[in-house]
Amino acid sequence: MEHKLPKTADHVQVSAQARESQDEAAIVVTLTVAKGYHVSANPANFDYLIPTTVSFEGISAARITYLDPVLFKPLFTHQALKVYEGSPAITATFQRGAFDNRSVIRGTVKVQACNDQICLPPSELEISAAMRLAPLSNDRRQKRSASRRFFRESHGAVVYFGCATILM
Repeated sequence: MEHKLPKTADHVQVSAQARESQDEAAIVVTLTVAKGYHVSANPANFDYLIPTTVSFEGISAARITYLDPVLFKPLFTHQALKVYEGSPAITATFQRGAFDNRSVIRGTVKVQACNDQICLPPSELEISAAMRLAPLSNDRRQKRSASRRFFRESHGAVVYFGCATILM
């Protein structure tokens, strides 16, 4: 019988969501750290700790904002460690337009899960954030509305983002 050693990915999950405003674009990365575990903050308060980091493929964030850490006192040191627990969110901010011509932004979260006695080997967890459609201009709304009206009047259905709704 083969014994499987625990790893960080068994105790930490990640998700990412893209957001855009008039001024900037952002990706919010949310970690879900299993109860009884924590991950090192960024920056970590000792050189031997592996800080939680976020990076992206083919695009650089203008700023990455890490959550304020909580202090945790493990059994192996007399000093408290700066850590994240629960569901911390990390926000990567980009210049407006950085997501143009991209359907997905992919990246990596490097993280190491620990409990009060041991630290597991670090993991690089993949993330991806799907881009939302840009808001329609008034001209595009009018054209789409007119073509829906024509289709409904001609065929008795409305197609919206690939789904048909039958009108009775």
